[in-house]
Parts: sequence; C-alpha cells; structure tokens
Amino acid sequence: MTQATLAPANSAPAVARRGGLNSSIKVEPLTCAIGAELINVNLGDASRDDDLFAEIKSLLLRHKVLFLNDQDITRGEHVALAERFGVLEDHPIAGSDPEHPGLVRIYKDLDSKPEHYENAFHCDATWRTAPPMGSVLRCVETPPVGGDTIWVNMAEAYRRLPAPRPELWLFGIEPELAAPLGARYHVAPSDAEINELFNTATVFVQTSRHEGFCLPVLEAMATGLPVVCTDAHGNRDFCRDGENCLMPAADPDAVAAAIARVLRDPDLRARLSAAGRETAAANDWARRLDELERFFEGVAASRTPVAG
Repeated sequence: MTQATLAPANSAPAVARRGGLNSSIKVEPLTCAIGAELINVNLGDASRDDDLFAEIKSLLLRHKVLFLNDQDITRGEHVALAERFGVLEDHPIAGSDPEHPGLVRIYKDLDSKPEHYENAFHCDATWRTAPPMGSVLRCVETPPVGGDTIWVNMAEAYRRLPAPRPELWLFGIEPELAAPLGARYHVAPSDAEINELFNTATVFVQTSRHEGFCLPVLEAMATGLPVVCTDAHGNRDFCRDGENCLMPAADPDAVAAAIARVLRDPDLRARLSAAGRETAAANDWARRLDELERFFEGVAASRTPVAG
C-alpha cells in the first residue's frame, strides 16, 4: 500500500468545465450515500491531463470517495496526481519515501505484528488540529480475504436528521465545507473558543475511523457535553456505548439516529453528561501520569540484572 497525503486545503475546490469533461469515464455509484467506482480511466494520464484531472476532482467532490481498479502507475505518477489536489506533506508518524516526499509506503507480511496500525480501525491523520484534505491510496498487493475499509459521509448523516434540524457547528481550517450544509464554521478557534463551543453545544459528534487516544471526545466529556462517536479504536479506552456516550455504527443512518436520540431525550443527555464528567475526571493528567510512572517502575523492577 502506498499513500500520498495532502496538506489542508485553503482554497475552494475547482469545478470541471462542461466542455472539458471526458465522456469516456464510466461512473458507478457504490452506495446511496458515498463512494463511486470509475471505469475506463488511467490515473497516470490524469496526473498529466488538466481536463481529465478536473473531471476526476469534480467526481470526488460529488461522491466523497473514488475507487479505480487495475491502475498500473509509477510512484512518480502517484505523487504527481496527488500534488494536483494540493501541496503534499510528510505523514506525522510514518514519514515519507526518501525519493518521493509526501508518499508513504506501508508493508505488512507474516512477520508483522497482528496489531500493527494499518490493521485497525483508523482515520490516518484527521486527529490533527489541521487535518489533511484527503489521501490518494494505491494498493499494490492485497490478500484474498480481509482489508475492509469503511468511509462515512457525515454531511449526509446531518442531512438525514429529522426536521427541524439543529444548527450544525464545525471548527477547523476548511470553512468552505460549511456552505453546502448551511452550517456555522469557526475557523481555527483558540482553546478558549473551543471550550466555549463545548459549553454551548447540545451534542458533540466525532466520526473518526481511528484515534490514538481521542482527546477531543474526552475534552467534550469534561465540559458535560453529551458525545456521539463512532468506534475509533483508541476511544475504546474510555468510551462505553450507552453509558458515557452513544457509539453508533459507522454509517450515516446510524449516526443520524444517535444524534436525534440525544437531541430529543433530555434524560439521556443528563445521564451521558454526568457519566462523561466522571470519565474525564478519572482520566485527568495527574492520574494518567501516576499510572505511567507505576508502569515504568514495574518495568524497571522486572528487569534481570546483567553480571558485569
């Protein structure tokens, strides 16, 4: 698997010109909410052809995730295609291929640990304060069974909330995402402003596919804000579905139903709020540091002395 990660987008997306569209591309939607397969298109050509790339980008904005089979492209073409979407960045954990900055090469074999990060529910780098606008993934070799990946369309989940829909607040560095949803966007808020949002909102929603520890969810709980979140691996350390949060399946209907349930049930909100505060208190810095200190002390005590 190779991956090119894009830096956060700072400008509005380009729209393909009607006269420049390549009518030979066949588009097959994969679900009603997200995803489409593109047939009869080569991404190596798209890395060099302005009109072809513009059509692909237009389809990506419409379907959110695109899939293309049998792409015999070079690493250079992979990087060139990704650079058309925006400036590439080094992955904060895995780093880049030395010959192709921005390209991450991911390998797994029989000697790899079963719990290796790419084999878990994950969201790449969307946990960051300024997350990337997307990734261009290329699977070089895949097993005959397994390798399932799930994408969620949060915009569609919001649209499916029953009327009257609540006001949607987003924060980050991509304000162009707000207009199609009629949302209010808070651009790069300070810690104090985020705290104010947490203390003003009715429910906090996070739909990451993977988090190392999922600190934003814990921060929301600390303010007493009820939480709706998908299973993001790291948040299993403290999230308990139905106790201190609601953890729906990673699909728009399930997320929308969980949000609606919290909004219409004040008793549930109160229960999640109280349990969330207790969870945050049990995970404060002092207790976590004490646990870490005890862990290292236990490791040190178990080491066998080596004769000099």
